[in-house]
Amino acid sequence: MCYGCEQAFCTKHFIEHRQDLSQQMDNIGQEYDIFKRDLSQQNMNQILFTQIDKWEKESIEKILNIDDIDETPAIAPRRGAADKNRVKFI
Repeated sequence: MCYGCEQAFCTKHFIEHRQDLSQQMDNIGQEYDIFKRDLSQQNMNQILFTQIDKWEKESIEKILNIDDIDETPAIAPRRGAADKNRVKFI
């Protein structure tokens, strides 16, 4: 039954109704594509944030490990040699 003219199988309104349905399907398809793109972008952002967090933790760990190394004995002889050379020039 046609809601426009209330006739059974009205060709005019059937074509209009089909065009309306086609337009609605196109809109749904476009919304789906936008949703899919946005979801993909969010997933990519999540992956990047996870990689950044991992890099940050690894970097902090490396910095803390370097800080734990006692470099005083390795540096002290060099400073002493530099001080001796200064004395020679004076």
